[in-house]
Amino acid sequence: MAIVNLATSALAWGWPVLLAIAATPLIVKGLGNDGYGIRGLVSSITGYFALLDLGLNGAVTKYLAEYRAKKDSKKITELLGTTLTTFTVLGVVGCITIFVLAEWFTKHLFVIPPSYYREAVWAFRLSGVGFFLSMLTWWGSSIAPGLQRFDVFNGISIGFGTLTTLGMVAAVMLGYGLIGVVVANLVASAAAAAAYWLSSRRLLPEIPIRFSFDMEMFRRTFMFGLYMVAFRVFALLFTQLDSVMIGAWVGTAALTFYIVPQQVAQVVHGVNGKMMQIVFPMVSDFSAKGDREKIGNLFVRGFNLSLAVGFAIAVPLFVVGEPLLRYWVSPEMAAQASLVLQLLILAFFLLGLTTLPTCVLTGINSPQFVTLGSVVLGVSGTLAYCILIKPFGVLGVAAGKVFGVAVAMVYYLAICHRKAPYPLGSLFWAVVRVSGVAALVGFPAYHFVPRAIGSLFGAISAGLGVFCVYCLACWYTGVFDREEKKSFLQVRRRMFTKLGYNPADTEMYAGKL
Repeated sequence: MAIVNLATSALAWGWPVLLAIAATPLIVKGLGNDGYGIRGLVSSITGYFALLDLGLNGAVTKYLAEYRAKKDSKKITELLGTTLTTFTVLGVVGCITIFVLAEWFTKHLFVIPPSYYREAVWAFRLSGVGFFLSMLTWWGSSIAPGLQRFDVFNGISIGFGTLTTLGMVAAVMLGYGLIGVVVANLVASAAAAAAYWLSSRRLLPEIPIRFSFDMEMFRRTFMFGLYMVAFRVFALLFTQLDSVMIGAWVGTAALTFYIVPQQVAQVVHGVNGKMMQIVFPMVSDFSAKGDREKIGNLFVRGFNLSLAVGFAIAVPLFVVGEPLLRYWVSPEMAAQASLVLQLLILAFFLLGLTTLPTCVLTGINSPQFVTLGSVVLGVSGTLAYCILIKPFGVLGVAAGKVFGVAVAMVYYLAICHRKAPYPLGSLFWAVVRVSGVAALVGFPAYHFVPRAIGSLFGAISAGLGVFCVYCLACWYTGVFDREEKKSFLQVRRRMFTKLGYNPADTEMYAGKL
């Protein structure tokens, strides 16, 4: 089951990302710069209102797993009934609030062209309905993980992401514009809510799920959710405030030249985020045994691997970024957003490196430092946005993002060294070694490769070429140690075996490493 969960998690993250990237040029062209920017603002506002869930999504998962282990059906019934009622009430409150504020968002908060006023108002109003459906979806999505059925959770996530993207493309191609795109999201959210409800009935056939309210259960889940809310408040300052500030101070057209490169750059963080999740249970195990030395060594090895993987995605994107935007979206996008893309690649590369420290701190039972880290990230990023957006516009916001993550990275390294000491010298040489390999591959490629690219296929091929060269350089320069190389070759052998091919020289080659 663990392998199935890992495989479906990777697919649930990767497939919607690839699908959204493929669909972006069509949606941008169909909506125009202002229309696409308004769509981004609608998503940002919904993201802020998501704080109304009070962190109960994680609480449902935690306590469902706990009560399931104890076989306490009564508590499970109280948990699901109380949280279903709470999510529904909060969904209605959020829906009404967004609906009422829609005109103020359009005419006073954001810089939206008058010709888009009517369409934007209805887009925000419909997003209120979407928020209500999202609350039901968030409740349902917490059940399968609580039962360790990530295959079910990820399967619905994949379907939801696919339906959302295809629906938006269809709406644009049929000429329904921004309203059609928002409606497509509503349909996908309704389908996801229904799918989660049906899956909950199948996974828990013996549990009656109905509206109810138990004050003690609400108090318990609410207290647990406070930590999640505190973390998300400051995380949202970093992840959503940038788009809101651009929409309010610069304009919706400019926002498009930020959202599109951000969509590409986020891939750098996503890979590291998924990969480093395996560290949490390992650290928890070492922490329970009081083995701080193993935790410190694991931190260094994990950081080395995190650097290597981050650079493996960041370097190719940095090299082919300008031609990729030109042939993927438009020459205008390349001219306006290439430097923004490079800054965002750096920001999300650094953000990916923070995944390891957060997993380590959580694993040693110090989650308060993770929350404090989100405060550092949110506040430093917000200050940088406020200072840089007026003189530098979208470019300033991207630079502010880099600054915010850099400050948070320094904080996490310092806290981890204090709470789970790691060898500073080993970490320093890991950074120097991996960064040196990235520079040796990246700098020449950046100066020569883009000149030879003349199509989208050429940009993708060049990026894959740089990726392969970088990986080979890491392999032969000692970035990966003997044990890591053997593990990789073992995984490769298993993959080939499942495909009906077992290379005879695999073990011999591994023995020479």
